Amino acid sequence: ENELRSREEDVKSLQTEIADVSRRVEGARRKIPSLAVYANTTKQLQHLENQVNEEKELSAKLSENLETPSSGTEDAEKGNSNLLGVIATAPGSSHDASIDPNKFPPRCRMLKGMDPEPEQLAAKIEVLQERLNDKKEQLLEKELVLDEVTSLSDKLRIQAAETRGGTLHTAQKINEYQAKIRSTTRKMMATVSELSMYQATSIKLQYQKEQQDSLLHQARQRLENGDAPTDDAESEWYRMERDRVRRQEALMNHLAETQKRISEAEIPLAIRTTADPRPNAYVPDDLGIPRPYGGMGPFKPSALGATMRHIRRPEPQEIQL
Repeated sequence: ENELRSREEDVKSLQTEIADVSRRVEGARRKIPSLAVYANTTKQLQHLENQVNEEKELSAKLSENLETPSSGTEDAEKGNSNLLGVIATAPGSSHDASIDPNKFPPRCRMLKGMDPEPEQLAAKIEVLQERLNDKKEQLLEKELVLDEVTSLSDKLRIQAAETRGGTLHTAQKINEYQAKIRSTTRKMMATVSELSMYQATSIKLQYQKEQQDSLLHQARQRLENGDAPTDDAESEWYRMERDRVRRQEALMNHLAETQKRISEAEIPLAIRTTADPRPNAYVPDDLGIPRPYGGMGPFKPSALGATMRHIRRPEPQEIQL
């Protein structure tokens, strides 16, 4: 193979040289149209073509020897000697003629072993035949099982096709029941959460009730002992009593001031009234007296409201000179 590869490379190089020479010949022919040069060039070209043809024949022989190896050692040695002779006698060959034939071992090799006897072959054939029969029996059994399964599956398929409508109705009912169950579950969870909230509220109220019962029991014991029910109740009673006394004093002062104003403004033979005095009161309309205030009446501030108790009167400061 290496020799064939080298020969192919030589052929390629020669072809390249031929193409180069042809190109040069053509260029020279164009430059110097001489018969002698043309004849010489033609002769050289013919020689190169002969070398190329020989290399092609050598490559074909090498390919044939490579594709059809010898069948035995003698044929292999004969083929190797022929191959070496071809390579050595090739014109223009650069290989040495004294090539060691041992470098080209035979392409074929004999396989070791022994051929079985006819009795052994017959025994093996019987064993294989028995195995084949067993496999056939297993295949028949599996085919019978397959036929039964196929018939059952066909029956089930027909039954499923017949009951498809009822299955759809049942699935719809199942979906409805599942929706009801989910709704009821949510309601139950909400009720449980409310119940837990009410339970926590009841526990809190029970604790407050127990506290109030204990406070009531303590208050009753303090009342039996002649004390106030609680400290807060005592302070609250003092505060309420103080407020009652203050309101009573304010009411008495207001009544005294009112009585004083009435006694000061009281006129003999006058009728006591709460109406606001008017300038044109008791004046007949035919006298033509003009209205005392013109188009605009007197300014009267509104009565003081309940919020005035939060406003403190300014204290007049003395002016020091």
